[in-house]
Amino acid sequence: MNHDFRKFAVLAAVCAFGLVACDQTGSTTPIGESPIAASTPARSAQATLDAEIRSLVTSGFPKGHATSILAKWDQVLKSLAKDPKTTLKGKVVPGSGGRTELTRTISFIGLKAAEVTPPAGETKAHFVARLILDMSLYVYGGPSTPVPSFSSTSDVAYKLVQPTSADTVVAPPQ
Repeated sequence: MNHDFRKFAVLAAVCAFGLVACDQTGSTTPIGESPIAASTPARSAQATLDAEIRSLVTSGFPKGHATSILAKWDQVLKSLAKDPKTTLKGKVVPGSGGRTELTRTISFIGLKAAEVTPPAGETKAHFVARLILDMSLYVYGGPSTPVPSFSSTSDVAYKLVQPTSADTVVAPPQ
């Protein structure tokens, strides 16, 4: 159970940080109107989170890496469907298989981050953090979670934080 809690804590921290680190200006720009949305294929206000994730992967990564990431994402989805939800520290969370597969997928994306080709006006780090936030939202919020709105100046970053050690996550403007 302790091992499951650690995985939950790591992913919850990633997801929570992603939500907190987003642009704090209170922007209500519709998804279809942001500079990033205009250059990302298949992005619209009606896009599902899964469609957004797949679009980001195929548009931002070289074909071989995109294929690998999508295979890992499909494994996340299979694990989520197979494993029942569980309760950890009073919170209902996805089963351990889905959480484990998400952690593996995020780690792999981190290894390939230098090779990403983001849309014009978006940095590689921002693009990768956006993709990981989308994946985390899907796993912890479900497939009907709305696609978050971003601009190329959103304050977003990611880091896998281990619950057994102190660490600091810094967004781009510090």
